[in-house]
Amino acid sequence: MFHGNLKAIISTNALELGIDIGSLDAVVMCGFPISVANFHQQSGRAGRRNNDSLTVLVGSNDPVSQHYMKQPESLLETDFPDLVLDFENLIVLEAHLQCAAFEIPFKEDLSNELVFFKDYSKHLQLICERKLDYDPVYHRYHCNSALLPWPSSTVSIRNIEQQMYAVVDITNNRNIVIEQVEASRTSFTLYDGGIFIHQGLPYIVRDFNPDEKFAKFIFTKFKNHK
Repeated sequence: MFHGNLKAIISTNALELGIDIGSLDAVVMCGFPISVANFHQQSGRAGRRNNDSLTVLVGSNDPVSQHYMKQPESLLETDFPDLVLDFENLIVLEAHLQCAAFEIPFKEDLSNELVFFKDYSKHLQLICERKLDYDPVYHRYHCNSALLPWPSSTVSIRNIEQQMYAVVDITNNRNIVIEQVEASRTSFTLYDGGIFIHQGLPYIVRDFNPDEKFAKFIFTKFKNHK
């Protein structure tokens, strides 16, 4: 790909950000992305290093795609929608607090922490009482012992969910974990008899164990699959 040996690349939006993949000439999008900013990011995968490029948007039948099919000039506007941030997201806040308490345990009155989180004092108190470990001798909140020895290693930079389910390939008794799936995706990806696509290959779910947080898969071939 980087040396120009591939004529085309088929990808999800995984190539949307953070990758300079070389001298691509064109980008073809199947359906409109989430926002205009995403559209420009995906378009920017081609035409790097000041080269000319082409972007083709294949509109689907959803209302957003049809809107831009009728008003394509709006895609060239430079004003992007505001970035939406949820500063009261308890999952993100807890992850930061766990790591901070590992470095320096919090006082019981949380006086030092309230300097930084004064607008979220209720959330701060709630997380400390429910999620952190309290030391009644020194009156300090410590990082939850379940996250030791390094709580920062449990904070994912790709998603905010802590519960992950292992995808185990049992084809020919391999028993190898090939992927991890977030808990929120399991309801429509990990179920007995379902088809799961990994690295472009189809697998059939043979055993989904929500208690032990794993799913066993076996590779399968379809008639039209090479």
